[in-house]
Amino acid sequence: DAVVRKHYEDFFKAQMWEKVRKGQPGAVQRSTPVERLASLEDPQGAKLDALVARMLRILIDFPPLLHKSAVEEALSHLPIKDPLLKEVRDALLNSLGQIGIEDSDSLIAYLETQLPEHNLRLFGQNGTVKYSVLTMDGAWQMWSEAVHTHEIVRLQNELVELQQSLGQTVDDAMHQRMMELQDALKKAQSARNFAPMSSDAA
Repeated sequence: DAVVRKHYEDFFKAQMWEKVRKGQPGAVQRSTPVERLASLEDPQGAKLDALVARMLRILIDFPPLLHKSAVEEALSHLPIKDPLLKEVRDALLNSLGQIGIEDSDSLIAYLETQLPEHNLRLFGQNGTVKYSVLTMDGAWQMWSEAVHTHEIVRLQNELVELQQSLGQTVDDAMHQRMMELQDALKKAQSARNFAPMSSDAA
């Protein structure tokens, strides 16, 4: 009814301004890769791309993960703004059709033939997390966490964009989408447990 509609309009607008205040430059310490990405015109997209860089680095260090169907599916549909990240993602997907790529060194060697202008050995190294010291199961857990976090940030970004488009009134479609996003966010934020890596290879 009108009272409920007014409540949610005020609630979402308040959330929007809170996110804007928290998103002011200098509010948090960021690693060098994130600083580079945040210089893009789309700071919300930069946050997602920083997560993508983390995900790509995990796959570079642990090539067997690429052969899991869930990983390939997620990788294929990642929304990416940064051109370099797109190129690395595409090269990783193309590597699936190559023979003899069994470890990180052989994968990096292949990537360097596809992207000779970039130093792939240093790609995604932020100085705080050394993915190469993880076990395969640890890498799978890290990948799953990154995918999960990426989805949360994506939903948050869509909600912020929707809030920023609000006028004096909210139509039924916009109101419904807000409710869907809120519900999806709650579910995503409450799902923190990840299953051990299965033997799925394709």
